[in-house]
Amino acid sequence: AWPKGSLEEVVQNAIKSWEMELSHKTRIKDFKTINPEKFNFIVNGILALACYLSVHI
Repeated sequence: AWPKGSLEEVVQNAIKSWEMELSHKTRIKDFKTINPEKFNFIVNGILALACYLSVHI
């Protein structure tokens, strides 16, 4: 575990929150960890999907 309030803890919590949202939320307006207008989902540097499409994968 990282020290409370450390940069490592903040980054770890942000990634966990983002992963939870991407895996479980189906409405883009419910996302709090990303800006849906700027978010792209990229796989192996090739595939880029807009946020509204990535929630359906």
